[in-house]
Amino acid sequence: VENTSSPQTPSASSYSPERAVAFPPVSLAAAGWPASAVNDGELSCSSGQELFQRYCVVRSLVPEGQTALSRVYLAQHIDDPDRLVAIKIEAPTHQEVPSLPGAELEAWCLANGGGYTPKLVDTFLIDGRFPCIVMEHLPGMNGQEFMGYAREMGQNPPLSGDAQRWLARRLGSAMLHLHNLGVSLNDIKPRNVLVNGLSKGRRTRQSRAHLLDFNLARRHERGTRANGLPQGTPRFSAPECFGSAPFNPFLSDQFRLGATLYALCTGAPLVQDEGSRAVQACIQSGAYLSSLHESTPADMSPQLVELLRRLMRPDPNDRFLDPHELRRAL
Repeated sequence: VENTSSPQTPSASSYSPERAVAFPPVSLAAAGWPASAVNDGELSCSSGQELFQRYCVVRSLVPEGQTALSRVYLAQHIDDPDRLVAIKIEAPTHQEVPSLPGAELEAWCLANGGGYTPKLVDTFLIDGRFPCIVMEHLPGMNGQEFMGYAREMGQNPPLSGDAQRWLARRLGSAMLHLHNLGVSLNDIKPRNVLVNGLSKGRRTRQSRAHLLDFNLARRHERGTRANGLPQGTPRFSAPECFGSAPFNPFLSDQFRLGATLYALCTGAPLVQDEGSRAVQACIQSGAYLSSLHESTPADMSPQLVELLRRLMRPDPNDRFLDPHELRRAL
């Protein structure tokens, strides 16, 4: 049962630059790379490579051909091979993501995740330009992989009614926890959710769900409006994210949460169109609403249906303006 009494105003532990996680500098050689390791501005690893004199790389965690802002590797502790970590190496620059400040906020989110994220293990700044985050490696599959697995296994819908409600509470509570710390996520989607311990779509005592990847997270004061924020993945973005006017990023996260839950509960994203322009037109026109009203699983509870519809209302002012109300709904 998730905690339902947590206050939803920014707490004294909210993120600020003074509380940023330190990234101690380390040279390429000391980190475990030769000087020739940097190719086209990126730093990659190979299986068996020892890093920072404490980790041994096993394999890449990013599927071949998948675009990603960072390189992520599975690794073992040299002194304890059964202890696995994920090593994330940020690109030195990116048009949407300021490298070190973005990595500092991501590391801070992991360090203060409250059990909703992987735990932070180590941080480094390699060669003065490659932020590196080491976090615990959690078993399971991301939401996108889970949807594909459910289709292969003939699970339709992918989740039982009880598991749907559990996942909504879990992911909603995770989002509210980080919002309470003054952080908007800006890229909630199935690929950034890790699920484990489900049995044929049913919840078990071993069921777990965590949020992953805070590359696009940003810090804000509660109630502020902003523009110039990362749009995130278009088919999970709110209508206001496609415009130029300032908007409340916490309310946009609510839309992303609703779109993600819909996809995980039904096995397919709400917006099926391919191509960014078609997706944008579908969301901005409100065409997605017909699917939201007509394509919900028969065993989805009326309360969860109503929750998803409110999270994904086109006008952000029609969503949950009061986080306490959203927590009660969850």
